Amino acid sequence: MESSDPAFLNLVKSQNAYLKLFYLAQDIDNDIKTASENGFYGISVDNNTINAAQIADAHSRNVRVTLYGLDTNKENYDAISKQPDFIQTDNLDYVLRIFGKLNRNSGALASLLSNLKLKPSR
Repeated sequence: MESSDPAFLNLVKSQNAYLKLFYLAQDIDNDIKTASENGFYGISVDNNTINAAQIADAHSRNVRVTLYGLDTNKENYDAISKQPDFIQTDNLDYVLRIFGKLNRNSGALASLLSNLKLKPSR
């Protein structure tokens, strides 16, 4: 679950401490600190507003980073080069191709499921 409201995330955490809560970050350095101090699982942030050093700082504080706002091949590659924990993309084929995981005969979803050792439900 992700939210830009730390009070809401703390309320959710008080009800279920096992949920993976992400703080929607805008002021990166302060929001990494907020996520760490509140014990949130991570931050979600637009790829264009964070750099690799800030991601490394988040990791040093045990805060995971999700990047979003990725539309082009260049943006996906740039995001991956920063070493986030997760990326949200509409260009799954390209991302799988970067990692050599795209099965050109079956498409992105089948490639992803195969790499995760999952079978699609019928």
